[in-house]
Amino acid sequence: MPLAAHRLVACGAAALAGALVYLNALSNPFVYDDHRLILENLSLRNLTAWRAILVHDMTRPLINFSYALDYAIWGGANPFGFHVTNVLIHVVNIVLLFHVAGGLARDLGTSSMGRGAADADRVALAAGLLFAVHPILTQAVGYVSGRSELLCATFFLAAFLSARRAMQGGRARWWAAAAAAWVLSLAAKELAAMFPAVLLAYDQLVFQDTPDARRRRLLRLHVPLVMLATMAAVLRVGVMASVEHPSGTTIHWPFALVELDVFRRYLGLLLLPLNQTIFHAIAPLSSVFRPRAILAVFTAAAYVFLIIRLRRVDGLASFGLAWFALLLIPSAVLVVLDRGEPMAEHRVYLASAGFFMAVGTIAVLIRARIGRLNGVGSRAARRAPAVGLLVVALLCVRTISRNIVWSRPVSLWLEAAEYAPDHWLPRLALGEALHEQGRHKEAIVSLRAALALRPGEALGYA
Repeated sequence: MPLAAHRLVACGAAALAGALVYLNALSNPFVYDDHRLILENLSLRNLTAWRAILVHDMTRPLINFSYALDYAIWGGANPFGFHVTNVLIHVVNIVLLFHVAGGLARDLGTSSMGRGAADADRVALAAGLLFAVHPILTQAVGYVSGRSELLCATFFLAAFLSARRAMQGGRARWWAAAAAAWVLSLAAKELAAMFPAVLLAYDQLVFQDTPDARRRRLLRLHVPLVMLATMAAVLRVGVMASVEHPSGTTIHWPFALVELDVFRRYLGLLLLPLNQTIFHAIAPLSSVFRPRAILAVFTAAAYVFLIIRLRRVDGLASFGLAWFALLLIPSAVLVVLDRGEPMAEHRVYLASAGFFMAVGTIAVLIRARIGRLNGVGSRAARRAPAVGLLVVALLCVRTISRNIVWSRPVSLWLEAAEYAPDHWLPRLALGEALHEQGRHKEAIVSLRAALALRPGEALGYA
């Protein structure tokens, strides 16, 4: 089979896997924020009222516009169409990541690893399949309100592909395409402000060029882009402080320790996707000398050391890990500003693309080195694809089972309440879900439990 056809089949297989594992999520109901963002959102009712659509959420206008399109096509009370759109966007993102990972692997084809076209395609397939079926992404794909993560990823990946083409000697139109895609990504979620940092990491860790050329790009390209992103971030914080939360915004530095702990938990869920839930209760950390804080700091330090160490072995693995860490920074900053829950699985969606690129690269690197050994090593290398497929199959089963949990709001919030027995929010949401099903006596018990945990919460009385 010609190489191009082989690459097309591999990309199609990853995309098909991503679509199939979410088939049982298409009939899932609206959950939690879906009620506020869609069912109660009056700006979606008239697609021609574009000003109302764009102004309703001035920091994420693209998301509200996508909801308005779904509302016009499928009807506001029909979650099926909204889920179809989410899955289609996810499939597009799988294809984009396949091309990003494969292209970056080919960029390093002359590195010390000696990677050829076949190995580059293996990296792309591994990254694409993991991104397609990993259960940690179910909250972004199977949850309609996760749309912001999906669309942000679409245009972020498109912007990166365009910028990479431009840096490799493409025409100015590629820079124009990268700029347009970046703006659209920002219109989906503030997370896209990290694009200049990711592009700089690509230049330093993957892109093959002379030191003098790198210095010129640093001054002429990267510094202006970082300054522009910083200005956009300051503007976003200003809108949040003056418009969204006019009562004031305060910096809580101890929350930075909490976010380091959350970073460790995200890594754990990527490596072993168990104990997933719609709501993670994270206890505060007041001192760096607490065992959790020490473990969190050690994990972060070890992660940085691994990025530096892998740079000598393979730049793509190092870059993928850097991508993952960089794209978790914006949500951590918002938590430090005391805005948002400390941990939410959907925030890992775009960041995980880098992690899966790193995993795919490391897996191919290990397979290549084992394959050079005689006897047991060569046999292990031949069995590596079967082991990889077994891992993917187990992840598929886990993803499908997570979709089933999301299909029943009562089960979803009961699970959250079991994982966070001392937090009021899961009990409150469970009471609302029970009430919607007509199980009013059970709802009263759950709501009373929420009020007992937080007597001053007005929502509990409402």
